[in-house]
Amino acid sequence: MALHWYPSRRRELERPLIRYYYEGLLAQCRTDYSFDELWLDYRRCAVRNLTIPIIFWSRGMKPEGWWHRLECALAAYRDLACDELL
Repeated sequence: MALHWYPSRRRELERPLIRYYYEGLLAQCRTDYSFDELWLDYRRCAVRNLTIPIIFWSRGMKPEGWWHRLECALAAYRDLACDELL
């Protein structure tokens, strides 16, 4: 979501989908993992997502292949206050 969706769509669906995923974890008896921990892990992944467009660029992919991902990754990084994690 953080790598492919523009902010408006991500803001609408991100938290409900992560909540749905978390409920699936609970249904599988994974009770030692809180929603806050899951959300933190999601934010950490948003930081990692910044590297993906760079990797694509370094491998010679045309901007049409990586620019959208970079825009989405940067927006998610800002929206999710990922600078707090560094």
